[in-house]
Amino acid sequence: MEKVKKESKLKGCFKHSLIPTFLIVFCIVVAILSFIPVFSHMGEINDYKNLLQELSKSVDDKDMSQTPIDAQDGVNMQNKVNAFVECKNFDEYGERKSLFDIGGNFIYENIKKENINVLSSKLELEKRDLGAFVNSMIGAGWIEGVFDSQSAKKYISVLDVLDLKTQENITHISFILRIDTNFFNGDNSKETLGGVKNYLYFVYDADFCGEEVKTSTLKVNKLSDKSNKLLLKTLFDSDNEEKITNELNTIMVEILNQLKKIETEWNFSYEFVGEKFLIFVE
Repeated sequence: MEKVKKESKLKGCFKHSLIPTFLIVFCIVVAILSFIPVFSHMGEINDYKNLLQELSKSVDDKDMSQTPIDAQDGVNMQNKVNAFVECKNFDEYGERKSLFDIGGNFIYENIKKENINVLSSKLELEKRDLGAFVNSMIGAGWIEGVFDSQSAKKYISVLDVLDLKTQENITHISFILRIDTNFFNGDNSKETLGGVKNYLYFVYDADFCGEEVKTSTLKVNKLSDKSNKLLLKTLFDSDNEEKITNELNTIMVEILNQLKKIETEWNFSYEFVGEKFLIFVE
């Protein structure tokens, strides 16, 4: 995993992000939706008004998940990682350096390939472990392009991993991504987003085989199917469902590209098996 501390060349809504690209333009889309009814055909006005009304409804964690990823999930994940590898270096007090900081985020220097001892041949992460694992990566600033601040965990996190299952070489994953509206435009984001309050939630489902993404869907907040379809149509400027699916597939493609760092940075292998994500030494 590569620590990325690049200074953003773009400001406000246009923060560079690989996961996913559509997040970059989301705030702009929602803002201009406020003006679309003025220019739209009369038959579309109510659809856009309903979309804006639904987006403006306050939604919080408990509305999206009964069992969000919590601190105990983080502890469980850390215990599994610590049983897999350890830092070989010691601090000035003779204590072995930790792989995680006090906030539960990975410490890059301490988990570099050259700075660790491998203790076990395999790391097995179930879905909640995987959610906590990704949150630790985000908090450490390792997910390339997510955010340029050390406080990244305040803006983006995995709220829950709803499903993780591999059958006949097809992996299905479903997770909820929570985005603080400050992610898009700093302190003015709530105004820019036309009334959307506090958090946006993205429920993402994908089926993939190896590096090939078969299909995927995206649901924003608790939007009705009609409003969600209209939002995706607006985001991707298309009525073509196949085109929209292909665009959504790129989200999972980028996630899988990030996982390749496990091979390139550590020479470990990984795979999805049953209801687990495995990292192992061959």
